[in-house]
Amino acid sequence: MLNWLITPAEASSHLVVRTSLLLRGGAPLWLAALLGLLALALVVYAWPSLRRRVHRPLALALSAMRLLALLSILFFLLNPTLLRQTFQRMRPRLPVLIDVSRSMEINDGTEGRTRLQDVQHFLQDPSLRFFEELAQDFVVEPLQFHEEVEPLPNEGLGQLGVRGKRTNILGALASVDRPRVGSEPSPRDTAATSGREVAGVAADAPLAGIVVISDGAHNAGVMNEALLRAVRAPVAAIGVGDAASFRDIRLADLKAPGFGFLHHPLSIEAEIVVDGFSGLNLPVVLKQEGTVLQTKVVIPQAGKRSTAVSFSYTPTSLGERHYSLSIPVQSGERIKANNTVTFKINVVRDKIRVLLVTGTPSWNYRFLRRTLRGDPTIDLISFVILRTPFDQVNVPQDELSLIPFPTDRLFTEELQNFDIIIFDNFSYRFYFPLQYLENVRKYVEEGGAFVMFGGDRSFSAGGYAGTPVDDLLPVTLEQVGSSYEEQPFRMELTEAGRLHPITRLVDDEEENVSIWRQMPKLEGYNLALRTKPNATLLGVQPGKANQYGQLPIFAVTKYGKGRSLALLSDFFWRWNFQMIGEQKSNRPYLKLIRQMIRWLINEPQFRQVRLFAAKDAYEPGEEANLKAYVMRDDGGPAANAVLEVGVTDPSGREIRAPYSSSERPGEFNVPLKLAEFGFYRVRARAMVDGKEVGENSLVVAAQTPDWELRDAAMNEALLQRLARQTGGMYRPLKSFDRGALRELRQALRTQFQPKIVEESRWRLWHNVVTLLGLVLLLGSEWYIRRRNSLL
Repeated sequence: MLNWLITPAEASSHLVVRTSLLLRGGAPLWLAALLGLLALALVVYAWPSLRRRVHRPLALALSAMRLLALLSILFFLLNPTLLRQTFQRMRPRLPVLIDVSRSMEINDGTEGRTRLQDVQHFLQDPSLRFFEELAQDFVVEPLQFHEEVEPLPNEGLGQLGVRGKRTNILGALASVDRPRVGSEPSPRDTAATSGREVAGVAADAPLAGIVVISDGAHNAGVMNEALLRAVRAPVAAIGVGDAASFRDIRLADLKAPGFGFLHHPLSIEAEIVVDGFSGLNLPVVLKQEGTVLQTKVVIPQAGKRSTAVSFSYTPTSLGERHYSLSIPVQSGERIKANNTVTFKINVVRDKIRVLLVTGTPSWNYRFLRRTLRGDPTIDLISFVILRTPFDQVNVPQDELSLIPFPTDRLFTEELQNFDIIIFDNFSYRFYFPLQYLENVRKYVEEGGAFVMFGGDRSFSAGGYAGTPVDDLLPVTLEQVGSSYEEQPFRMELTEAGRLHPITRLVDDEEENVSIWRQMPKLEGYNLALRTKPNATLLGVQPGKANQYGQLPIFAVTKYGKGRSLALLSDFFWRWNFQMIGEQKSNRPYLKLIRQMIRWLINEPQFRQVRLFAAKDAYEPGEEANLKAYVMRDDGGPAANAVLEVGVTDPSGREIRAPYSSSERPGEFNVPLKLAEFGFYRVRARAMVDGKEVGENSLVVAAQTPDWELRDAAMNEALLQRLARQTGGMYRPLKSFDRGALRELRQALRTQFQPKIVEESRWRLWHNVVTLLGLVLLLGSEWYIRRRNSLL
C-alpha cells in the first residue's frame, strides 16, 4: 500500500485535516511498473509508423492519448482511493501515582517529616506548582496506591494517609497503562492544582507517560526484566526518602524447614541486614515459644550490608512447635518489628522405634514381627530367646552362633531411645534383676509405652506379680494359683471396646461388632483378677467370670505420661493366619496392630483432648475462635466433660480464656483475644465423671507478617531501573526543582500522538465521472484515427 500526502490544512488550533492518495490494488507495484514500461515501449514502437502517415503534431497527440489511456487503465487496476482524515490535537493522559503504603510513614524525610509528609509538601509547594505546570501539556490524573490504586480523597492532598499491607508498583503501573473512559476536558476543567478531582479523559486518549512518586519499597512479587518490558509507557520516577540517614537492623531470607524429625538436628539460617550502623556486636537469639534455646553473637562484616547467621537445633518433643529469631532493638532504629522473625516446624518421628523381646519362638512372634517389619514407619529391633541359661548344650560357649541377650545395654543405656517396649511371652527372671523392671516403670511414667502379650511365661506365669511392671499394667495380676489356661474362646468386646480407637476397625459400630464376632477363637489366656480403676477394658473372656466380673483379656491404661497395653493371650496370631485359611481377609489383624501402635505413642488422632485453630496465624488485635474436643476413654464424645482452659500470653502472663459448650457433645468454643504480637500458649485439661481424661496444648501465633515493615529502606536502585527500562527518567524528591519539572514535561511531550476524529474515503474507480473521462479519452483517440484513415 502507498500513501501520498496531497493537501495538509489546519482548520483550527485543535483540528488538522489531511488528504492523501492510497493505492491498494491486488497487483504488486513491481508488476505495475513493468506494465507501465511495456505500455511506453508499445507507444515508442508505433511512433515511426505513425510519423510516416501523419504530420508530427498529430502523431504526438495520438501517441500521448494512447499512452495516457494505457497508464490510466493500469492506474485504476491499483484501486486508487482518496483518503481524507481529520485529526484532533488531544492532550494526553498523565497519571501521577502517589505511594501511600505503610513504609511511607518512616520519618527519614526533610526536617523530621515522614516520607508521605515530604510528598505532600512537595506537591503543594507554590514555587514549584507541580500539577499546574503539568496540566499545561497533559490531562493529569492524581492517584494513590498501595497494593491497589485508588482516587485521592475528596479532602485533597492534605488528607492523604498511609494504608494497605503491601507496595505493588508494578500492579499500579499496569492498572493505569490503559485508556480511561470519559470525555476530553478543557484546560480549565482539569483540577490539577488541588489534586482533588480527576478530569474525564477520552476512551482512547493517548498516554504520555506515568509519574511514580514512591520510596521504591516494592514487596508484591519480583520486578524482573520481562515484567518491566510489559510497561508500555515511559515512567518518570521520583524517589522519596533518604537512604543515607535510614538506620535499621532486620532479619531477612529466613531458611527453616517446615517439618523436622524428633532427635534429628535442624538447620535454621537467616541474613542480618544492617543499614546505617557499624561496629556492632549483635546477639541473635533462637527461641521456642518464648524459651531461649541458643544465642549467637554476630559481628556484621565491614562494607557488607548483610551477614549470614545459622543455628543447628535438635528437637526433643513432637508436634507443631513455634520458633523465633530475634535481635535486640538498637538505639535509633527506624523499625522495631523487623528485628524478629517467627516460624513453625512440625516435629515428627522419622521412625517409631519398637523393642520386641520374645521368650520363645512361636507363631505369635512370627506374625507379629512380620506385621511390624511391614510397616515402613516402624524401626523394629527384636530379640527371641532360643536358649535359656539352664539348657544343656554340649558345645563350647565361644562356638555358639547365638548372640547373648544384651540386657545391660538395652535396659539401662538404650531404653529411652525406644518409643515402645513389647514383652511377648517373656519372663525376666533368668535374664535381669528387678532393677531393670524399675527402669521400665520409670520409662513409661516419663512418657514411654509398654505392651505385654500373654503366654505361659508372661504376666503372673512370668513372675511379674508384685514387680514394678505390675504397677504399670492395666490389670491386677493373680498372686497364687494357676495363672494360664488353655481353653478355646472367642473374645467379646465390651461397650468401651466397641468405640475405642484401637478396637474400632471400621467406623460403623454394628459392622465393627460383626467383624469381631467373626474373628477366630483363641486357644489360651492368662488369668488376671480385674482391670485397675483407671484402666479401660476392651475385651473379655465371655465364658469365665470371678467375683469381679468377666475375666479381662484386652485392656489399656495411662501410667504417668506414658501408656500401657495388655493382651492376655498368645494365640491372637490366629486372627491373621486362620482368617486367611478361611478365605477371609487378614486386614482386621493388620489394622489392629497398626492402631495399637499409634495409640501407644499418643498420635494426635488418638488424643482425648484436642485443640484446633481456624487459621495458622492471626493478626495482633484479632480474635481467634478455637475449638476444643473431649473424648471418653472408649473414643466416644464426652457429653458431660468439664473443661479447664489456661492461656499464657507472649509476655508470660496468665490470662482468662472463657469458653462455652456447643450443641455437639464434647465440643467447646474458646474465643481468644490476641492483644499483642507473639505466641499464645493455650492449655486445655478435661475431666469426665471426676476423672481426668487428658490435656493438650496449642500455640496460637499473632504474627501475620507486615510486609511493609520487613524492608522499608528506600530502594533507589529499583526506581532507577524502572525509569531506565521504560525510557523515562529518575530524580530524587529532595533535588526535584523547576528545571527537573521542565525536563519531565519535555521528555513526555515527545510521546504525543494525535487522535483521528473523522475519516472519509473516495474510490476513484467506482466514480462515474472517472469512468466517463476514460471512455471520452479512448473515444477521442478512436475518432481521430478513423478521421485520418489510420484504422
